Amino acid sequence: MNNKKQQNIQSEKTLTEIFKYNAGGEASEYHIIIHSTKPEDTYEEQLNAVLNTYDYLLTQELKGANVISLVTLPIRQIHYWH
Repeated sequence: MNNKKQQNIQSEKTLTEIFKYNAGGEASEYHIIIHSTKPEDTYEEQLNAVLNTYDYLLTQELKGANVISLVTLPIRQIHYWH
């Protein structure tokens, strides 16, 4: 694969990184990372923000794309005590 292109989309609660790789012909492969940008939100709120962004992408930016895998990782809050 060649011709890597990167696009970032910032929303109120997420940052999305989209990497597009041209595989030749009409085929393209996308690698998408959706980050929650609100660590103070609960896990459920963060997950909902990520899933809402994912739904948006499938109806707008990536309309017609086929999903091979979807991975979610829990985000833990880290508190520093001074």
